[in-house]
Amino acid sequence: MMNLLLTRHQSVSLPIGPLNEVQCQTGSGLVNQLNIQLYTPVRANEITQFLCDSTLIKQHYGSVRLSWQARDTLTPINLLNQDFDVIMGREHSLKGLVPSFSQLYSPIIKFDGFSVYWFSRKAIEFSELEKLRIGLVEDPLSHTHYLLPLQDLKARSSNIDALDIHYYADNYSLYEAFDRREVDIISTIEMFRKGRNDGLHSVRITTDNSATLFVTSELSNAVRCELLTALEPVVEHLSTILNLSSVQTSLTGCN
Repeated sequence: MMNLLLTRHQSVSLPIGPLNEVQCQTGSGLVNQLNIQLYTPVRANEITQFLCDSTLIKQHYGSVRLSWQARDTLTPINLLNQDFDVIMGREHSLKGLVPSFSQLYSPIIKFDGFSVYWFSRKAIEFSELEKLRIGLVEDPLSHTHYLLPLQDLKARSSNIDALDIHYYADNYSLYEAFDRREVDIISTIEMFRKGRNDGLHSVRITTDNSATLFVTSELSNAVRCELLTALEPVVEHLSTILNLSSVQTSLTGCN
């Protein structure tokens, strides 16, 4: 296994375009690029500009790229090559791609213990599941919109294949389908209720959902600390939408 880790693999170019990435130059003239992959583009320009303006980052990188590509485009080769210096995901999912993941990346920020719900306009009668149009996201790596709701459906139904399940490309398409009344129930987080006045009913699926930001093992502690500061907007955003009371960080010695 160690020979595998020490060997540089042929990497396939990632299908990233202007709609799912932002970049900036540090002005140092260096070739190295700092690559960050998140689930969300929240305040992406602010994060990248902070890093490009950082004196410390200028000493190591010539540019910064933050992307939010679909998770199913991530390959084992991307992880083995450490194509991303920062990556967001769930450890067991990433270990499913590369069993040696924990040798390549380590956690920097953990978001633990947020809830996932079924939402509907009417009280949900699980005894009549076969009569409901169920909306999910076609993303096998998504716990919130795919894995956890399917697991809950399987526990509640003797024949999940008989259920009327509709799959959508992403969570935004799923929400639009719900608003167009194409589906009766969907799974998502509590934030979905905010600002709506249609009296949604909800049933909690789990209180034990999580996500983590990882950094490559090759980064110095000083760079990790700078990234921790740069990613504060992500922490703030996710803490709000996931209703988190605390977030765990894995670094010590940072100001």
